[in-house]
Amino acid sequence: HKAVPLWPHAFTADSAAARVQEAVDNPSTIRQHYLSTAGVMQQFLHLWERVPDLRPKSLIVIGFPDHTARCISTVEEMWQGSGSVECVPRCCYPASWEQYGCLPITGYDPQSSQPWTTSRSVFLTKEFALRMAKMINCHSQ
Repeated sequence: HKAVPLWPHAFTADSAAARVQEAVDNPSTIRQHYLSTAGVMQQFLHLWERVPDLRPKSLIVIGFPDHTARCISTVEEMWQGSGSVECVPRCCYPASWEQYGCLPITGYDPQSSQPWTTSRSVFLTKEFALRMAKMINCHSQ
């Protein structure tokens, strides 16, 4: 298997997105450019429509540990069975979150521009509500 980071390809295929990539790569401006999982997938879907040869057979989701289940669910839903979706193993996450300005055990950023990601308790409250809403929606269909 060969892993190829696709997100930069989605950026470079669109000059406006390339400017966003420059801002995301810059630590002083990254907080201004939040992209949801659905937002990242939407960039890929547009790219794959234009350049079908770039569409992969499988995807690896790199997401924050508490968020990965919903990330994978979102990717699978948007990708519509086009291939396998895997998750990066927990051993690939940083041993020391502090070097990234985050809390030591949980890895949350108290200074995050997304209020729901400033602590684990705040995040899980929002996450559980979203997961329950998704479950209810799935059962009602």
